[in-house]
Amino acid sequence: MYHRFRSGLPGSQRWSPAWEYLGGRFSSTASIVSRDITSIDVFARGADFTLRHRRNVKVCGPTTGRAWAGRWPRRRWPSSWGPMRMDVFAVGTDGALWHRWWDSEIWNDWESLGGGLTQTPSVVAWAPGRLDVFGLGLDAAIHHFWFDNQAWSGREALGGNFQFTFTSGPTAVSPTQHRINLVGPGTDSDIYSKVWNGTSWVPTNFAQVSSGLKLPTRYRFSVDHVHVTTTRSLDADTDAAVASIGAGNWPIQTTTQRIGDIGGLSTPKEAQLNRLRFEPVTVELCEASIFHYTIVNAGHVDEKVLDSALIKAVGSITADAVQRPRGKALRSYFE
Repeated sequence: MYHRFRSGLPGSQRWSPAWEYLGGRFSSTASIVSRDITSIDVFARGADFTLRHRRNVKVCGPTTGRAWAGRWPRRRWPSSWGPMRMDVFAVGTDGALWHRWWDSEIWNDWESLGGGLTQTPSVVAWAPGRLDVFGLGLDAAIHHFWFDNQAWSGREALGGNFQFTFTSGPTAVSPTQHRINLVGPGTDSDIYSKVWNGTSWVPTNFAQVSSGLKLPTRYRFSVDHVHVTTTRSLDADTDAAVASIGAGNWPIQTTTQRIGDIGGLSTPKEAQLNRLRFEPVTVELCEASIFHYTIVNAGHVDEKVLDSALIKAVGSITADAVQRPRGKALRSYFE
């Protein structure tokens, strides 16, 4: 982590001459919040997938200035709706939105606000005691949670238009009280926007604000084509395929596909696949991604039994690979 600051009176402001090295090792970008006029709190996800936090405070005394407290202790995305108040949100490995808060004295324990999210949330505070949190759901729609009058409400699915869904978590900004600007990337490579005007969301559907954009952290993993050189059965070889993807700390995804007779003397040597595909897959900073696939002779095994066994085996292999330290070998054995 590096830090640089801008200071001075209006008309004479300037940047600090060099970047300040703050150390640490991270797997996400930083998120910054100011709980009061004298401090800055920085949050980021560590390389070990724990939340890390450090504070920059004003130092008074013989030498007035600023200093960084601590060495990135464990504590994702903060917001502050009042002096000395901070709220932090993250999506857990269970897909739930988790929340903890600093009440000016202690960090309160994590609480779950519900499951079904897949991406980093975005949060805004447009008034004291008010929080609005937005995240991408498993249905590829944007989901909205809000805190008001000391209670949580939601969730509200904002959805997309009929021709697209969202491919990434949204970004929310509150330029003034009772107003939220919500922006998110669609699966059609366009950017869409919606506004809360204090009484309703407008427009009814999301409005397109730009087009033809590509997100550098979104990828497709797939097995598209299979070519057989030899098979156990010279007449026909009924095959089944399974693939899984593990990206960073997100849940493992697994899918199967029947290939049918392929590779025998009287059957084609090649097959085109369309189900062993994962898109979009978010790969964040410094995250490892494991894509694993296996093709087996299906024989006369019941399809449901075989699919269940393949999903369990390959999902376990992928999970093991994601959690294994870099540089360690991974071996798989199949009969």
